[in-house]
Amino acid sequence: MVIDLCNQLLGYPEIAKVVLTLNIEESVEIPGDERFLVIHNHVPKGFAANHNAAFKQCNTQLFVVLNPDVVLTPFVFRDLLQGMIISKAKLIAPIVMSANNQLEDSVRRFPTFFNLLMKALGKDISTYAVQPDKSYFYPEWVAGMFMMFDTKSFASVNGFDEAFYLYYEDVDICVRFWTMQYKIAVNQNTYIVHNAQRDSRKKLRFMTWHLNSLIRYFYKHLFRLPKTASN
Repeated sequence: MVIDLCNQLLGYPEIAKVVLTLNIEESVEIPGDERFLVIHNHVPKGFAANHNAAFKQCNTQLFVVLNPDVVLTPFVFRDLLQGMIISKAKLIAPIVMSANNQLEDSVRRFPTFFNLLMKALGKDISTYAVQPDKSYFYPEWVAGMFMMFDTKSFASVNGFDEAFYLYYEDVDICVRFWTMQYKIAVNQNTYIVHNAQRDSRKKLRFMTWHLNSLIRYFYKHLFRLPKTASN
C-alpha cells in the first residue's frame, strides 16, 4: 500500500517533499525522486513520535499526515489548500470513504464518558451528519489518517503528544488546536478512500494501546474541553 501511495503522491504538483518512515526493518523500493526522504527507525516508535520526527524535516508552509492505507483522489490537495484559505482553518481534512464506498466516521465530537456509553449501547451520538448545503464545516476532531496542518500552528502546540503511542493522539491535538482557537475544518467537496485495518478490534496488543490512550486522553482533558465552532 505504501508504494502505491508514494507513486500517487508524485502525480500532485503541490507536493514538495515526502517523508516516509520505515518503523521496522524492511526492504521497500521507493520511487527514484529527489522529493523523497526515508527515515529508518532502529526501534519501532509510536504514531506521534514518528510524525513529530517527520515534521522536523518539514520546511514548507503545510504539513500533511498520511496513513499508508489511503487512496488519494484527483485534486484533493488543491481543494484542501483552497478550503483552508476560505475556512480560515489551521487544520483541514477531506471526507473519508471506505473501500466499499461507505462514509467513514472520521469526523467526530470529542469523546466523553456519556457518548462512549451511548456508543456501547448501540447509539452513536458523536458523529456528524453530512451537510450537503455546506462546502465546509467545523468539527471537534478529525481522524489521523489524513490531516493537513498549517506548519506554524502545528509547531506552536509542540506537535503530537508522544505519550500516546497509538490512538487518540489525533483527538488530543485537535483539543489543543481548539484550545488555541485554531479552527479545524472538513472540506465536503473532496474525499479520500481508506482501507481501514481496524486492528484494535482484533488484536490484544492494539486493544491495549487503545485503552491506554483513552485513559490518558481523559486524564488530560476530562472537564477541560475547549469551546469549538460547533458548540
